[in-house]
Amino acid sequence: MSEPGSDGSLSSEVVTFHIHLYWASWAAPSLPAPLTARELRDLDLPSVNVVVHDVSVADDPEQQAPQFSPRVLPSWRIVALRGSEVVGERVLEGASPKFVVRDALEDLRRATVC
Repeated sequence: MSEPGSDGSLSSEVVTFHIHLYWASWAAPSLPAPLTARELRDLDLPSVNVVVHDVSVADDPEQQAPQFSPRVLPSWRIVALRGSEVVGERVLEGASPKFVVRDALEDLRRATVC
């Protein structure tokens, strides 16, 4: 845990959250996961970034190779970062509605933000 600074505040670096959706468009073109990702983006949650990874287009030069390999598609990976340090992570396997992803995000937020 961070030590308080001279002004009594904790670490000056803010925790940011990155929600990654891993799915394959060829395997489930009608899957609602990308729609759920768009809905989460539209919520404009503070300090939250939503990224969609279509693993079926890994040959696309614009798409970076994922550092995370999901066991199940779709999978949601929520990562909490303080600067470049990972301070928390949650993985949800399978199709998850928006409220389940938001609940996991809020659980992670409570666990990592003091």
